[in-house]
Amino acid sequence: MKNPKKNKSGGQFIGFLNLLLKISQRGISIFFMAGYLGVVQNSSGLLVL
Repeated sequence: MKNPKKNKSGGQFIGFLNLLLKISQRGISIFFMAGYLGVVQNSSGLLVL
C-alpha cells in the first residue's frame, strides 16, 4: 500500500496467477507439466525420446 506504483505489476501478475488457479487448477497443472516436459526434452534431446 505504501508503494502502489512499485508493487502494481507484481501484484497484478500474482493476482492473475491466483485467478487462473481458481478457474482451473487442473488446467494450470497440465500447462506447467507440458512446459516442464518441453524444457527437459529440449535440454536432454534424444535421452528423453
